[in-house]
Amino acid sequence: MKNKMNLIWLDLEMTGLDVIIFGESDLLGSGLLHPAALKLKIFELVNDDNILYFDADWFCTQKWNPLKYENDISITACNDFVLTDDWPQQYENYDLIKFENYPTNSLSFFSTENIRQDYVKEVQQFSGIKMDCLDWINTGFWIANRHYHKDWLSKSLKFYKEEVGHHMQYYEQPAMNKAMETLNIKVNYLNRNYNTLVATRTNWPAY
Repeated sequence: MKNKMNLIWLDLEMTGLDVIIFGESDLLGSGLLHPAALKLKIFELVNDDNILYFDADWFCTQKWNPLKYENDISITACNDFVLTDDWPQQYENYDLIKFENYPTNSLSFFSTENIRQDYVKEVQQFSGIKMDCLDWINTGFWIANRHYHKDWLSKSLKFYKEEVGHHMQYYEQPAMNKAMETLNIKVNYLNRNYNTLVATRTNWPAY
């Protein structure tokens, strides 16, 4: 509990936003079988119209202002980790500076050799998604609002419970990207340093 509270304090301190944690009682009351799907009912679980959602393993290390994205017609998120250039950096050689000039809006200049083909093919076969994998988002961190994006989450929930389903490793993410494709949801892509994979504190910035 202490570590969890420390992470909550970090997110509150770095964003100025109140933090709500979904727990076991929320899961039991949702009718869902897996906690990963709770994000699909977020507008039923909280009263706010603008939501910054983050998974339990995500937290801020620098101050920033997410409020500038409230009421945006686009979802605000980061590209999914489909590039081999991203994926290995969760280990010993992680370097935040590497991502300062990371492209947003388009990853199309990367060659196909840089794509995690096994991962992409698995998600495509599982979900039936046709959208370019370079446009997928990582659903562990995003900003959305009730007015523009409630239908996205409702569609995601439908896909998750029915024709797409729960992926044993990637949970609700295939369903959410499939819904984004189906509804032609626009995305404001943030720089990679807003959502990275890190397993060592060696090069984390001071906070």
